[in-house]
Amino acid sequence: FHVVMDDGDEEDLEQYEVDEALAIWRSTAEGVRTLRAEASAAESAWLLAERERRRAAHRARGLDGVVPPMSAIQIYKRHCEAATGERAASSGVAAEVAELLRREYATLSEEERRPFERRAERDMHRYQRQRRWKRKVHAAERKRAAAAALSANAGAAGDEGGDEGGGEGG
Repeated sequence: FHVVMDDGDEEDLEQYEVDEALAIWRSTAEGVRTLRAEASAAESAWLLAERERRRAAHRARGLDGVVPPMSAIQIYKRHCEAATGERAASSGVAAEVAELLRREYATLSEEERRPFERRAERDMHRYQRQRRWKRKVHAAERKRAAAAALSANAGAAGDEGGDEGGGEGG
């Protein structure tokens, strides 16, 4: 790595020197703020992309469809796509990319996996909530339809009997 120092000196650094300097910088307040801001920006971009993906999936499934929950590996894939700015499916080598991502995900530490697993858990809760809501809506619609059919039948039976009675004042 070729570095220009604050005083104008130029120097070539070895990988271990760069790693040490980055570790020190990450421990400073400025480094922490910068990393948090970058993570926050990446998270916001991911959330926007995820929201749009869900909307597209919802439109594709029709109005009564519930988008299935995503697994942690699927969320990791979306994270990588957001970070690179490319979609694996559009690259034409989706199966190979998926296999590489599975291998890479398997090498992540428990701490590195935790955010993706939490998102997957939240997505499962979202899915279960939407499924419960859909069941309630469908049950209410069936109840309304049955009540409407009963009142239509009762109204038709009442109309038949009411016309024969002759009525008042004629």
